[in-house]
Amino acid sequence: ADARMDEIRTALAQRELRAPVAGKIHDMLATPGAYIEPSPVMPAAILSTGDSLSLRVLVAETDAGELRKGAAALAYLPGKVEETIKLVFERIDGEVLVMESFESGEQRFLQVVYRSIPPSIPLVVGQRLDVYLERQT
Repeated sequence: ADARMDEIRTALAQRELRAPVAGKIHDMLATPGAYIEPSPVMPAAILSTGDSLSLRVLVAETDAGELRKGAAALAYLPGKVEETIKLVFERIDGEVLVMESFESGEQRFLQVVYRSIPPSIPLVVGQRLDVYLERQT
């Protein structure tokens, strides 16, 4: 009986999804009962480890020359400029993002990653924010 219980515990442990760090799950991308494999391309969940979130800011290629590495930034919910979120520069991603638009054709963006200082307003993963970056002088 003890051997059978050990087999059952082992089988259950193999079906358990564990995070590598303590944190908050923002979105489960895998459905219950689905077979998943470790993948950097398609994670099973979106997890954060603290109160701050990383924000990917798209800077138009035409404005990239005015961007200063380490520049301060403020974000806010569209239409709510009185509630700002302070952002701290983390890095500039190496790849330029190319987007097609029916009205204006191809547009190219530099991807800049900022970390939010814990905001007083609740944010969710994937939410759009308006961001103002400090210009180079």
